[in-house]
Amino acid sequence: MRPAGLPLFSTIFSLMFLAVLLPLESQTIRYYQSNSVGSRIQEIPPENRGEYDYVLAVSDDPREEETRLLEKGEEIKRTLRIRTAGRLVSETVVQDNQRRITEFRSDGRIDSVSLYREETFEELLRYRYVEGRLEKIESYSKGEQLQYVDNFLTTTEGRLIRTARSEPDKPSPVPERVSSYRFGSAGQISEYHRRGEAEYEYRYSPGGLPVERRTYRGGRLSELSFQHYRGRSLIEEILVYPEGDAGPPFKADSESYPHRREIRYNKSGEEVLNRLYEEGILVKEVVSAYDGQDKALLTEKRVRTPGLRERYVYRYNDDAEKSYDAYYRNGRLVKEREYADAGRVVERLYREGNLSLIVTYQNEQKEKVEIIRNGAVVRTDYFGTDREGRE
Repeated sequence: MRPAGLPLFSTIFSLMFLAVLLPLESQTIRYYQSNSVGSRIQEIPPENRGEYDYVLAVSDDPREEETRLLEKGEEIKRTLRIRTAGRLVSETVVQDNQRRITEFRSDGRIDSVSLYREETFEELLRYRYVEGRLEKIESYSKGEQLQYVDNFLTTTEGRLIRTARSEPDKPSPVPERVSSYRFGSAGQISEYHRRGEAEYEYRYSPGGLPVERRTYRGGRLSELSFQHYRGRSLIEEILVYPEGDAGPPFKADSESYPHRREIRYNKSGEEVLNRLYEEGILVKEVVSAYDGQDKALLTEKRVRTPGLRERYVYRYNDDAEKSYDAYYRNGRLVKEREYADAGRVVERLYREGNLSLIVTYQNEQKEKVEIIRNGAVVRTDYFGTDREGRE
């Protein structure tokens, strides 16, 4: 049987409307500089569309507004919003061969969501409310059979404090998916999620920032992390890998944890330092630096093991392409490469700290080898053509 209130007519109407929709080019269109999520950054002249990686094209009809998000001229997302007397009735989003049709109630709340993949119906989500608060979401399959129900428990103010998923074909007293939330006078204190055998706990500061995360698998603590802030900006994260069933208590000194990873961030939220410790010994370190446009210019990678110290250095150009790399062993340069334009690479090899070989590549093919002794070239071998063709 069809579930009561299944929005068949309105769904068909939305699909029919899309089928007969006039091309966007035949309507009055405004163009905006955009980004990967489709924001309207600034309006631009139509003739300047080619100057931006992302452009949003918007039809100038408040009743049937259609937007197209373009990446380098190719459409990646299309959205259609239908309004009646200024009220949003439905929204259809087409992206990655998927179509999502959302229909709204007269009070503005979501009534249903229909999901399609390559024009084939996959799932209907029906939203149920009690006294204006969301009580549950029912999921129906292609055969119009109830698949699962997500139940919601909220406070009288509408604050969500618990969710639980039940499935008709799995009559278990323990729901497969559960989430719960705790709040204090200053805001959220903690939250908990269970997905099968995986459990996650989050704790928050009085300012609402996440400061601790615990991950359990099969009832055993598998990872513990702490977050430190400067103001509201994350500056450091410590990930601990405990060996026992119970997690260690919080310790301000990260050195108290023998198996851990320390990650530090700059003010823009980019990772600048990543250290891995085993048995309290630093075994791996990655250092990253950025320029003013937040593009990675220099990355150093160091691996430390007993009796051996390795270090890798990478540099990048303004287009975020690798321009240089080098490898050091026990403090001595062993190999370095410079990446030029048009597929040209120059590789230098060192022996006991002295330059011994220079190899030139063109489009990954060896072109020339120069043997160095006491700082001078003593022999040159060419590949791909004869010596005279090279000189």
